[in-house]
Amino acid sequence: MEEDWELLELSGPIENFAVHEVNNVIGYSIGTVIVLWDPNTNRKVSIRSQNGPVSSIIFSQGFDYLITISSSAKPMISVWRWRTLDLESSVWLPYKERKKSPVNVICNLIGNRLIAIENEAGGGYRVSIWEWKAPDLVLILVEELDMENQCIYTSILNDQVTLLTAEKNCLKLWKIEEKISIDKRMHLKYKLLQAEYIASLGIFIVLYDTGKAVSINTLGKAIANIEHQNLKLTCFSVISEQIYFGTNNGSIITYTLRSYRMIQEFSPLKLCPIKSIFSSWYLYISYSDANFQVISLSQRSIICETYGHNTKIISLSWYDRWNVITAAKSLNIWRHSGKGWTPQTLEINDEISALGVHPLKKAFCLGTFNGVLRLYDFKAQHRLIQSFQIGALPVYDIAYTDDGNFIGIGFTSGQAVLMDQYCQQILVRLEDTWSRNGPCLQTVQHLTNASQVKFLTLHEEGCLQLHHMEIRYNQLNKTQFNLFYIEGKCTGYSLHVSGNYAIAVSDIGAIYIFNVQLGNITGVISIEPEPKGCFQDPSGLYIGILIKNPENCYTTLVLYEIGTGRKAGELSKLDNCDSLNSIKWNFDGRFIVIGGSSGILSLWRTPDQIINKITEMNDHLRRDKEFWTHFPLELNNKSLRNGTNPLVFDATAELNDTQGAFYNSIVKLKKQPQRNLVRNEQLYVVTDAPVTLTRRSRSSNPVKKTVNNDPNLYYSSAKTNTQFRPRGITSVDSFTIESVNQTVMEDPRDIDIECEQIGVNNDFESFSNGTNNTEEREQLYGGIDRFL
Repeated sequence: MEEDWELLELSGPIENFAVHEVNNVIGYSIGTVIVLWDPNTNRKVSIRSQNGPVSSIIFSQGFDYLITISSSAKPMISVWRWRTLDLESSVWLPYKERKKSPVNVICNLIGNRLIAIENEAGGGYRVSIWEWKAPDLVLILVEELDMENQCIYTSILNDQVTLLTAEKNCLKLWKIEEKISIDKRMHLKYKLLQAEYIASLGIFIVLYDTGKAVSINTLGKAIANIEHQNLKLTCFSVISEQIYFGTNNGSIITYTLRSYRMIQEFSPLKLCPIKSIFSSWYLYISYSDANFQVISLSQRSIICETYGHNTKIISLSWYDRWNVITAAKSLNIWRHSGKGWTPQTLEINDEISALGVHPLKKAFCLGTFNGVLRLYDFKAQHRLIQSFQIGALPVYDIAYTDDGNFIGIGFTSGQAVLMDQYCQQILVRLEDTWSRNGPCLQTVQHLTNASQVKFLTLHEEGCLQLHHMEIRYNQLNKTQFNLFYIEGKCTGYSLHVSGNYAIAVSDIGAIYIFNVQLGNITGVISIEPEPKGCFQDPSGLYIGILIKNPENCYTTLVLYEIGTGRKAGELSKLDNCDSLNSIKWNFDGRFIVIGGSSGILSLWRTPDQIINKITEMNDHLRRDKEFWTHFPLELNNKSLRNGTNPLVFDATAELNDTQGAFYNSIVKLKKQPQRNLVRNEQLYVVTDAPVTLTRRSRSSNPVKKTVNNDPNLYYSSAKTNTQFRPRGITSVDSFTIESVNQTVMEDPRDIDIECEQIGVNNDFESFSNGTNNTEEREQLYGGIDRFL
């Protein structure tokens, strides 16, 4: 079922990227998704098959293959033929028992050797060296190198027997023989941000967190300082004999490695610190605010760029049918432009804690952490209409009624109030402050009677309260209320779109459905324990909840049919979603947008079988607004326990073809397709509306090739915390594992590096009109067929 979800838009912080130096194609990762981006045509294609975040991306020599490494609990190396997106081979890194996934796995390809270093969450790192026989990898050596520090960069020196690892305060050189042993330590004076070995010159370039860079030879002697009088250097990239530095204000400075003098300075195109930089025919810049730019140095212009959030997405909402507004540290408005969604960033002075969008007018309301409500208009450059100090506590949730005349405000303390749409006065206090923080406030207006409004709030940890309001002469009068109790702690709740049912999600693993008219339980759906959230589609057919992964992060969205309680769909490998307001369906259920705690925003097209059911139900609701009243919900299970035997949730149960007992086969189940490791993703067709956002079909199916029948020969091996080294191996199938004791040289050479007085780069002039001395090279743009 997961293969039916189609990723339409993806943004967020770009942690890793590589550049095809012939075609200028960029490969970068956002979470578990790999994106290939052609800046010449501004087209993108994604690969979504990694089990964990992608922590390293490399183009092979010859640029025929793309090598990626994921940093899940079982790290895996994948080799792709990037033009066709076919998976050529994949192999697990050698088995290691660990409680948490590695922080990251960094790698480097030097000649025919690939080095992979796993940085553990508790400190320390392990190296594995592989022989690159395109497209296959053969393991040569695996050893634990450090038990406390983490590695930032690795390479092999020109002698091919010396391994370099760069740590926070030290450069280490290791001898690669039958086992790896320490040879030399170069102690650094300041904390290391970035390091690189320049093979053509046989030197190291290291960048400190103080904003100063130092050139060091292999003997540990400092050659020169590289620093700027007014700017702090934040990252660098070396090409030929020039080194490009990014700075804390977004400007770019070029030095020559011959004399270490500055030869160019480019004024910033964006006033933001540069996080990483790569120089080729173009300049590729990743900023600290999650923006990414491709710049032509000869024209001093931006060729293309991407935007996103770099902090937790607190809340989001659809507006004006196809557009999305997201709130994090900044406020982004994503407007649909026919071929995708283009963001516009709005700077808000206060720290945003909640967001609500008016259902009919082009206006939205923001809540802040200091209890202030601000009402904005989408028109007139998003001007501020009204500001209201409602309290000193953070605003947790903002929800409009369906007609937009009233707005509900929820606080982290559990307090909930009802206000007029202009945020001028409090009309009704729904809940008083209570000691335990509660989930978001949920509201809905009864569609069949415009004179009645219903609000659902969290009254206690395991109790919901439904408020019935009557509208008379533009005044609200509270007529009655209902209390609904559940077992366990409520971790998500919602009022059904019909207004007839209250839905509560319990942390013990159950979804409770209450009939608000009769006050009894209509049914209980058994789910996995410790779920979170309660997300309805616009028709009311499906309920979505978030479940944890082994790392205790909410990365999987599961859909259940409200009429049968059966699982209907699953979407995993998401960014951790710890905000209950960061998942929303659009008005017709065809799209769903998801925001994560890392700032990753993904927009998906719902699977066809679910869209068809939602569309069918929406047609019924347009013809008969009382459809849900005429065909009420009634599930077989009315409690979490059946007699003395608890209901057991089977997480491995597959979907089947059994038809749900629902009106006119509204709910229908489908078999879960066999999971493939990779799909052959295609680009989107440019259209005028998101209704027709599809991918072009290809004539050939993706081809998957593995090195052998068991790519992870070590994973099923015995527990070990020592080194592994194969003996006399020519094929992966013949590997024999032998445990040996870790040994190091008793007296490695320790060198303290200082370079306070050395340096000749005293020229800090700004070359505003400077250009490269070399002529612009012809762009050999090939392989365009992969994007057609």
